[in-house]
Amino acid sequence: MKLYAPEYYKDFVCIADKCKHSCCIGWEIDIDSDTMAKYRQYKGNYAKELAESIDDSAEPCFKLDKNERCPHLDERGLCRLILNVGEDYLCHICREHPRFYNDTPQGREVGLGIACEEACRIILNSDEYAETLPLEDCDGEADEELLDTDAYRKMIYSVLSDNCLTYPERLDLIAERYGIVKHSDEECRLITDSLEYLDEAHRPLFAKYSWSAEVNKENEKYLERALAYFVYRHCAEHREESELC
Repeated sequence: MKLYAPEYYKDFVCIADKCKHSCCIGWEIDIDSDTMAKYRQYKGNYAKELAESIDDSAEPCFKLDKNERCPHLDERGLCRLILNVGEDYLCHICREHPRFYNDTPQGREVGLGIACEEACRIILNSDEYAETLPLEDCDGEADEELLDTDAYRKMIYSVLSDNCLTYPERLDLIAERYGIVKHSDEECRLITDSLEYLDEAHRPLFAKYSWSAEVNKENEKYLERALAYFVYRHCAEHREESELC
């Protein structure tokens, strides 16, 4: 079946050592079974270091050091596994992050998750969120019985991109049209306070967000693009048409 992606997807490349919040630091790195089998069979010059870096007492994963860094991350912020063995030896999570996938009646969609700072930069600076491109073919068959959410998503995008309305007005129209319950300011604060922050300095910024909060005109475009990302990522997860009408 065919793989599709937003227009901006083609611009993504891992920035490796230039990343300020590396996904190789502070995250548990699980090793999938296929890659683990490949690691066990590897006999090259890096074999001893690779074997010693793995904790396979339960679910196989890499042993993070005392600073929660991946054992294969060098002092420059580059992956020694890639440098010594090659990208083909990356485990599934390292190879795929920050991508996510959704199945649709037309095929499969791929997107970029905003947990990655470079993906976030691209998403928040692109007005191409409504355009999708066909990529290569992928394994599997399209399920025509799935609800086609693309039409609903386009309707939401048409409101979201209406520059004749302020961003709060667009939110109100979307909420009214799709029966979205608007949270109180206190409920919004509880939600933002419960989030996990890569940088705690961001917590007070998110604490200011609520349905009734005033929106700086300069920030409206960023908020529009951010909401478009959440629509793309989560709209396809709904399988009942009644949830979207």
